[in-house]
Amino acid sequence: PPQHSLFCEKSQDSTIVPADCYPLESVLVNGTPSANGWTQLNGDTLGFTLENVKENVRIEALFARDVQSLVVDNGDGGTVQTSSATIRCGDSYRFMVIPDSCRTLESVTVNGENVMPLLPYLENANPWLPDTAVYEAANVHVDQQVVVRYDYAQPHHIAVSFLSNGNILSYNNIEVGCGDDTLV
Repeated sequence: PPQHSLFCEKSQDSTIVPADCYPLESVLVNGTPSANGWTQLNGDTLGFTLENVKENVRIEALFARDVQSLVVDNGDGGTVQTSSATIRCGDSYRFMVIPDSCRTLESVTVNGENVMPLLPYLENANPWLPDTAVYEAANVHVDQQVVVRYDYAQPHHIAVSFLSNGNILSYNNIEVGCGDDTLV
């Protein structure tokens, strides 16, 4: 740490500037917690004046890395998979949205912002299940609120033709809801 020489009974101005993601936790003056005399100068920068210094003084600033929370509001119709409910400030996180069978994503927002257009999809190995959406955020500095909503998949249309001796007897276009059965 930097050291400064000071003539007896003089004053010394000091500032503490926390690094990004490391807010000031406490200040010790000669090993004793000190809350008096510090003023907010600009943003997170603190200033302090040592008045009438008559002995050696040691100032220690203690910092702690910020931690952001990840809160997921997942509606009915699918699963959200994430690795943690907390994110260390400056780190990245990723979550995957897996709609249930016969469901689709209606909306995905992060802190109120629609992220649906940004979502890449991983093709599901099971053709009966929808593809998985993936979201990744980097350099996180604020709490994250994720809201996921699902909709029902659109119905399928089945075209049926009945042939008899080369003649079409009837032609039907049948609408069948996803996962439903039908009789032909």
